[in-house]
Amino acid sequence: MNKVKKIIIYTEITWNFLDQRHHHLARYFAKNGYSVTFVERVISRIPKLSEMKKKSFHQKTQFPEKTIPDNIRVVKSYFLPCTNRIFNLWNGMYWSLAWKQKQQGSLVYSFLNNPYLIGNIPDSKLLDRISIFDVIHNWEAFPWNSEMHKINYHKCLDLYSKIVVDSPKINSNLLNRRLSPHLMMPGVSPEWFNKNLLADNSSRPRVVFFGNLRSNSDVQLVEYFIKNKLFEFHFFGVIDSAIDLQIPIESNHGARPSVVVADFLNTHDVVLLPYMDNSFSSTIAPAKYFECLATGALIISRAKLNHLPGWKRYVYSVNLLGSVTDEIKALLLAHEKKTKSQVDFAMQNSWDKRFFNLLKHIFEK
Repeated sequence: MNKVKKIIIYTEITWNFLDQRHHHLARYFAKNGYSVTFVERVISRIPKLSEMKKKSFHQKTQFPEKTIPDNIRVVKSYFLPCTNRIFNLWNGMYWSLAWKQKQQGSLVYSFLNNPYLIGNIPDSKLLDRISIFDVIHNWEAFPWNSEMHKINYHKCLDLYSKIVVDSPKINSNLLNRRLSPHLMMPGVSPEWFNKNLLADNSSRPRVVFFGNLRSNSDVQLVEYFIKNKLFEFHFFGVIDSAIDLQIPIESNHGARPSVVVADFLNTHDVVLLPYMDNSFSSTIAPAKYFECLATGALIISRAKLNHLPGWKRYVYSVNLLGSVTDEIKALLLAHEKKTKSQVDFAMQNSWDKRFFNLLKHIFEK
């Protein structure tokens, strides 16, 4: 019988960041009676000086302050990236002083490939701890300190008692290594489901991007729809300071709660998934994909994430050199026949179902 009622979640993002897998996980465990410690901003790399200088010229992104549910405590991390001996010495001492005792009798859930988050020791050496490593990044293709990240990734695979992955491709790779991961694809929360499935024959198709636009995103795709006046473009989220992208004030809604974005999308035609078509993207499984499915909107991307369920059926690729406006209007007409099945497909992928199965995996013998 499960007697563990504490969970410590180590994340690279803040509580006030746009809702991610990390937040849904914390809320689910809190709702089910766990005492949750959400450790925010555990860094996996230190920015280069050139990046820090560039960021100093940009206004710091202000995320709306989120409500912290009962049973969740948000604390700051002082772990350093696992990239050299000095940092590792600090990490080991910091873990011993600040976290060792707290991890006894707890679930420890990490989204990072830092073995010192669990003291660089297996669970057998700490009383009643169950450690879970959630591989949401393709650490073997990480673009910074690549070799060190690979080493740390393999250490974590050996040390953690449970491994969770969100990518079918990474799941297959680990199975080939005779590991036993639990595949947990991203899920959808209730607010994303489209309540208005009526077609809109607007002369200017309305295009939305929501989320975090990073330097490794397909910025060209977003920029095309910003500049093309034949579309009505709207942006929700944040832009990495390394990106030089000008969005008109009336189109840039900034970081907003998911409920607000989901409600806005009920009256819009097209959503963008601007992932790059490269090896790093070939293993990702973004929650945003399932949220886009739930809106019933036409989904456009230039990436080929064919490892994701439903991608080939519901995601459309456009050629920015062609007559995109006419192409999208034709796609919208054709998509009307798929809208209901797209939303029904998304309904099979709720977060509650994902986490219920996760708990079964964690406590199975």
